[in-house]
Amino acid sequence: LLEIYRKVHQHSSVPLSFIVPAEAPWPSHAFGVTLGFHLTVLRKHIKLIAWADERRLTELGMCWSQQEVLRVEKFVRAVQAYQTVFGNLNIPWRYIVPSDSKDWDTDLHGYRLGKFIEYIQQGGYALHIRRFYDLGLEYHLNRARFDLKNALEVYKGIHGHCGVPTHFMVDANDDRYPASIRGVDFGRMCRMLLLARKISHEDLESFKAMGLRSIRGTDQTADRICSAIRCFQQVYGVTREIPTAFVVPEGSSSYPPELWGMALGEYLRRITRLGQLEAYHDRFRALGIAIEGVVKRDVGQWSAIVAQLLRIYERQYESTCVPQAFVVPREKPWPEEYHDFALGHKVHMLRGKKKLLTDHAYQNLTDAGMIWSLRQYNAECLDQGVEVFKAIHGHLDIPFEFTVPMNDRQWPQRLWGFNLGTRFYRVGQTRIKPERYERWTALGVVFTPRARPQKIEAKARYADILQAFRVFHAKHGHYDVPHSYFIAPDDTAYPERCRGKNLGRTLQKIREGVLFPQHRGDIEAMGIRVRRKNVLQAELICEAVQCYRQVHGFEATAIPPRTYVVPSESNTFPEKMWGMPLGKLCHRIIHKQYLLKCRDMLIAAGIV
Repeated sequence: LLEIYRKVHQHSSVPLSFIVPAEAPWPSHAFGVTLGFHLTVLRKHIKLIAWADERRLTELGMCWSQQEVLRVEKFVRAVQAYQTVFGNLNIPWRYIVPSDSKDWDTDLHGYRLGKFIEYIQQGGYALHIRRFYDLGLEYHLNRARFDLKNALEVYKGIHGHCGVPTHFMVDANDDRYPASIRGVDFGRMCRMLLLARKISHEDLESFKAMGLRSIRGTDQTADRICSAIRCFQQVYGVTREIPTAFVVPEGSSSYPPELWGMALGEYLRRITRLGQLEAYHDRFRALGIAIEGVVKRDVGQWSAIVAQLLRIYERQYESTCVPQAFVVPREKPWPEEYHDFALGHKVHMLRGKKKLLTDHAYQNLTDAGMIWSLRQYNAECLDQGVEVFKAIHGHLDIPFEFTVPMNDRQWPQRLWGFNLGTRFYRVGQTRIKPERYERWTALGVVFTPRARPQKIEAKARYADILQAFRVFHAKHGHYDVPHSYFIAPDDTAYPERCRGKNLGRTLQKIREGVLFPQHRGDIEAMGIRVRRKNVLQAELICEAVQCYRQVHGFEATAIPPRTYVVPSESNTFPEKMWGMPLGKLCHRIIHKQYLLKCRDMLIAAGIV
């Protein structure tokens, strides 16, 4: 049925609601079959389909992604609705379905139709391109038909240059441009094709020879900012300050179309506060923009600002451990001139450039509570956490999984969320410093004197680890141990010598051949995947290439053609290789697109 549909409609993008009609060339026994629904069922049960049938359906253009099919169906409905509302298909790339329109279905409100058009122009959803052409979108989606050179020559003749603004759209009635360009977002198309390198090298050089340059150059950016400032002053007056959040409104007759959507306030914030576009400051000052206070600060100057903000942070959060993502909020008591200041980033920067600070700057930050060593800070938090736990609970039997609760005023604020149980346990597994030993002993922590651990016999250790894997399988139903999986020290189900150990790391060492390389066969026989998936796939491809060479009598360096697929039910290939796209896999390997970590094995097999 899919083959007949393809012959009738010239594509295989079957709508979900399609029903086989009672007419030729459809067979009579298929009349009324809900073909769209049946294809959905096949997509959900793809693992039950034979490889040969799957390959045949793929050759017919079958789309196996149900999510992609649903997106295409929604796009088709949106295009049909757009044509009904506006009477054409000149869809701007910025078009979004209005949320309060009664002409559109409710589920399409807010739909970014223009962005979807742009994605298809860049090659997305190629399996459905013929269906898009049937909607009337052929000249919108086929970039090869756009006569860019002629259009650029016309633009240059009118404006004297080829700096096409991003938002420039050719008038649909402007007969000076080629018919394929009229009504098209020409500026966006130039940016997408030229700057994204979507054209050949020869065409790229010819466009550069015509004078087409990046529309995001500093000269063009400064020109656009000055033009937007003049328009703003004409509307609101010269004396009114431009807000940081100001964006040029879409569709405003007071601004040229190429400035619509421009974040003018943000541009000026970067110019006046950060000193960007320094070469053009005189032009901005001539328009009344005050940027005299902008200076480029060195590490020492940043240190004074950070020290001031650290003192405020400590008063607010009772800690000076600033998260790296912390930004100064727009509220009191933070100074207004430092709103949106990336304090966490600056603290991290100064911590790494400590050697560049002067003695005065270093001492100023230290007095403000600057944390220079996170390791030392965590050690101090651990000591404080042990003391607070003893004061609250009267003992030090800290559970392994214990974490300091959030918003609990019994605990200092800087300890909220601190993983106290795990850190307390790990200290007992390492050498403890004398000062901490004395402090914790005074609190009542009992340290069991331990001599240097005796070397465990290899057989006993191997048996314990195998038993630990069996216990994990009994609890979780599989052997895929996560890399960070720790066995709790009080979990009596595991062997005693394995408690508190990282079982995931142990499995990784086995896979890398560091532990028990002589027992890999026995471990794999238990059902534990010792070899990684990419290694197994590389071994299978090497074996398949050897069979291919033996069957066809080729030399030891022969590579199957790109379209070669291992035939099904072949007596010369093992069953596990039937239907394998061997040629495609080999060419991906040769071009370094697949199995890069197994390249030595593939070189030895003569594939690379």
